[in-house]
Amino acid sequence: MSDFVTDSVLNTALDTITITSASLHDGDPGPLGLANELTQATYQRQPVVFTSAVNGQRQLFENASFDVVTGPTITHIGYWDGSIFKASSDIPDIPISGDGEIILNSVTTFIGF
Repeated sequence: MSDFVTDSVLNTALDTITITSASLHDGDPGPLGLANELTQATYQRQPVVFTSAVNGQRQLFENASFDVVTGPTITHIGYWDGSIFKASSDIPDIPISGDGEIILNSVTTFIGF
């Protein structure tokens, strides 16, 4: 049995995963994605589109902006298909020191194996 999987196989697998929105969390989202999601009045999940997989990764197609208010430190991003939680990413902490926007940058946001 091989311990190697080709990019073609990874790309095919990734392209079967539908992701339609992203969420921000100030702690681990847990297995259902509902833990630690921001609850601020201005916050809401944002629609996202990812490119087709290349080299075992899918890249965010365009930036996604979230309105946030002072307080939490963002530690995770959640990925959803409608109301179905698909995955999360542990990210470097982003403290929110003033009201404004958190932007998922399409240049640096990827999902992959």
